[in-house]
Amino acid sequence: MQKHLAATGLSAAGATFARYLWSAPLVAILLWALFSHSGTAYPPIGVWFLGFVTAGGICQILATVCLVVLFKQRNFAVGISFKKTETLQAAVFGAVLLGDALPLMGWGIIVLGFCGVLLLSSAPSNALVSWRDLLQRSTVLGLAAGFFFGASGVFYRGAALELADLGAVHRGMFSLAFAIWIQLLLLGLYLVMMQRGEVIRVIRHWKITALVGLTSMVGSGCLFVAFSLQNVAYVNAVGQIEMVFAALSSRFVFKEHTTQREALGMTLIVLSVVLLIMFG
Repeated sequence: MQKHLAATGLSAAGATFARYLWSAPLVAILLWALFSHSGTAYPPIGVWFLGFVTAGGICQILATVCLVVLFKQRNFAVGISFKKTETLQAAVFGAVLLGDALPLMGWGIIVLGFCGVLLLSSAPSNALVSWRDLLQRSTVLGLAAGFFFGASGVFYRGAALELADLGAVHRGMFSLAFAIWIQLLLLGLYLVMMQRGEVIRVIRHWKITALVGLTSMVGSGCLFVAFSLQNVAYVNAVGQIEMVFAALSSRFVFKEHTTQREALGMTLIVLSVVLLIMFG
């Protein structure tokens, strides 16, 4: 549905805004029902919680914008494959910034994933893969999406852990509600100032934007609860099942044909992520 939105004439920011416009009031109602039914008191809002959830929200906005722009340039399954480099990038940044050393096998697995990215980065019309293809706009956008999605997951888990006195579902939904409302306000303000009329166009396409908001809320709700239960890397690893649905959607919904090279690239990326979690 997000890819369909990209073809309606909405800007990348407008298509991203559609995720929050309709889901914000829905998640607020759901949160009220959850806490009221369980008799749970709302937790105090700390500075660290607000910092984590705001940073996560901004990173997720940037990641989604990159992905929507990418959908306009490459097919759906390839776009999702670029997004799935988030786990690989987290391993690299963890080693460089945090000193989380990887064994030799771990670095070998990362190289395997990099080869998959290199295969995907070349335009379908090219017979050979060039290292210069890594500088293509679609490759940069895909890797940026993976980076920001990975960062947002870490920040969201940090926000959930700040609510230690609540159960996993309450922590996840409380963090989700704050994240969506922050994203709605920040991106809405940007559109009003920089892309006048875009909010009206999002409302005009309400039949599909409302479905985007609903499915986004359900998916994000499950993801936030998972982040409150487990390490982000493991959550993302289980999320690789998304690749199966992406490939099926690309083939049967969008009628897009994936080349053998793109299929091999996607396979290497998924394989490297799974191996990294298992043996890295």
